[in-house]
Amino acid sequence: MFAKLKAMAGDAAGSTARAATRAKHEAKIAYLEREIRLCKERFGAEVWELYPTDRIGADVLYAKIAEEVGDYELQIEGLRQSIADLKVKTSPGGVSADKLSGPETCEEEPPSYDSLDSLPSVPHPAPAPATAPAPAPKPSPSPAPAPFVPPTVAAPPPLQGRAS
Repeated sequence: MFAKLKAMAGDAAGSTARAATRAKHEAKIAYLEREIRLCKERFGAEVWELYPTDRIGADVLYAKIAEEVGDYELQIEGLRQSIADLKVKTSPGGVSADKLSGPETCEEEPPSYDSLDSLPSVPHPAPAPATAPAPAPKPSPSPAPAPFVPPTVAAPPPLQGRAS
């Protein structure tokens, strides 16, 4: 009984380690995919300025960026293979790693749609009937402000002196 409990605890620890490694690989894949996108954006900006005047330089730049992107894609493929290997490994107790991960994890890759034709058709719900928005509540009447009364100023004294 104790040996079985110990084996189950070891299996759970191994499963946790594999899940952590898988999460680390997935984060690295996301980082590399971001780097690929940034390389392509940088290439587009540089070629936009370079291509009208120096097409050979644009081809050299393309070769450089293509090599960099290819390296990133090879790293991604290696990480995906490592993730696949983690999914199939079995623990010492004979339970596969897939069985140890709970139902809250999704082990399947999402489908890749290359064109709009391959998208599954999904029925769309009928639009809700248009209703007029509820009228806004009327503000409570506030007292009217007092009218402006300018301060009184004394009349200037009459002018003394010659009258023309």
